[in-house]
Amino acid sequence: MAFLTIDEKEFHGKINFSASDRADEKYGTKDTDGLTAIYLGLLQGENKSIRSFWDCALLHHDNKPSIKKIEKALDDRIEEDGTEPLFKQAFSALDKSGFFSERAKMIADNMMKEPKVIDKETDEQKKERLDQEEMTAYMKQRYEKLTE
Repeated sequence: MAFLTIDEKEFHGKINFSASDRADEKYGTKDTDGLTAIYLGLLQGENKSIRSFWDCALLHHDNKPSIKKIEKALDDRIEEDGTEPLFKQAFSALDKSGFFSERAKMIADNMMKEPKVIDKETDEQKKERLDQEEMTAYMKQRYEKLTE
């Protein structure tokens, strides 16, 4: 379970409908729901995704800390431990959440698929495929690191 200490009080993160709604509202895009955007951001090593996760995951608390207090707590943890433990904790919370686990499994399964090679691909298509293969390899490596 994910925990964050704010003002000497421990808050646990929870992924539920209110977290999902908040994620969609603040972090989703036209093409991607909010929790998926956060999940992919964590996978890609985007530091802001840690803050986004906690902004949504603490919403179930009656006395939810402000985003400024969340940022301060994250800054303190980063100074002590770096970002990797925070990435792992947030990623694990999403990956193992009953609320999001099916979506996480689908994302992981799709990530493990190799890009298709077109018989007569243009130079632009080949470059796009190679870029996609490079990103897929990076994300596979991050996934393994975050789930170890």
